[in-house]
Amino acid sequence: MKPKLRFKEFSDEWCETTLGETTTFKQGIQVDVDKQFSKPFDNSVRFIRIVDYTQNTKDIRYISKPANANYVDEHDVVLVRYGATAGFVGHGIKGVIANNMFTVTPNSNINKDFLYTILKQDKIYNKLNSSNGSSAMPALNFGSVSILKFSYPSIDEQNKLTNLINLLDKKIELQSKKIEDLKLFKKGLHNQLFNEIDGEDYLLSDIAKFENGKGHEKIVDENGNYILINSKFISTEGSVIKNCSEQLTPLYKDDITMVMSDLPNGKALAKCYYIEFDNKYSLNQRICRISIKDKEEFNPKYLFYTLNRNPYYLKFDDGVNQTNLKKDDILNINLNIPDKTIQDKNANILTLIDKIINKELSKLDSLNSLKKGLIQNMFV
Repeated sequence: MKPKLRFKEFSDEWCETTLGETTTFKQGIQVDVDKQFSKPFDNSVRFIRIVDYTQNTKDIRYISKPANANYVDEHDVVLVRYGATAGFVGHGIKGVIANNMFTVTPNSNINKDFLYTILKQDKIYNKLNSSNGSSAMPALNFGSVSILKFSYPSIDEQNKLTNLINLLDKKIELQSKKIEDLKLFKKGLHNQLFNEIDGEDYLLSDIAKFENGKGHEKIVDENGNYILINSKFISTEGSVIKNCSEQLTPLYKDDITMVMSDLPNGKALAKCYYIEFDNKYSLNQRICRISIKDKEEFNPKYLFYTLNRNPYYLKFDDGVNQTNLKKDDILNINLNIPDKTIQDKNANILTLIDKIINKELSKLDSLNSLKKGLIQNMFV
């Protein structure tokens, strides 16, 4: 068995094996919560939990160095064994892993980074996911994991492949950091531009009209001519798209759409999306349309930046129950709005930054696509 694309110096067949034949498994340890600490101390070590891999949490924990534990470094491969994320493959953190995870340590014929790339492939993850059972608490069985098949080349080819993938990962990491820095810059500039305003007070109901969306379940169509504006579309800033065959609730250029419902502490509540084109979108239920009455006096893009995740709306989230904003909740916000020239200037500044961010996001997408294509063609 050979990959479609290879470095020219390699031509040998890849060997087929199983995880059980080439790796060993070792489970992590259990540590009570009251023995986990938020800051390092003498003779401490980082305690790695599932969320450290799946959510990149900032809530880092430390424990006293145990005598017998599963210590891992940045190259070790870790699998989540229990829970909703059973089968998730972790990597890149140094410390001691919790008992709901286990390491997959290869023999000398397998490069750890190569094994990580193999296990991160969708086809492997799907097999792991299908083996974790259908109980209330999904769990990976060592027996079912050990029979998973994969193929590998010579160690020299593995090393060259992993060097290439690691180089791409570094570029992806740097590009992601660049985007995050731009977003932080935009947030700081937004606060400066919008918090230092000496304008006139208006209720949103004075300057805008409100309309609710409608259910589109029966006309969702992947070949439909219209993009459905739903919560997923807005929360992903337009990257996750559903199409529909009709415009039950048409949207028009300069409309502002807003998510009205979300789970407790959700990130979608009151998130807005600005409509750039006519005859392209239809509004789903639990999303509202806000249209400005007088565009000569009020800049719609300025109001989009004002309303998007506005703290006034976020106060309706009690952190316990699902939040459902009502029409009056949305329209009764008090807005301090400056002169139109200032509106235009501020909106133009933030629009320019958004264009820069979108350009960098496109570069990141290209890097991720390149990595995906290389793995599909250079791995078996």
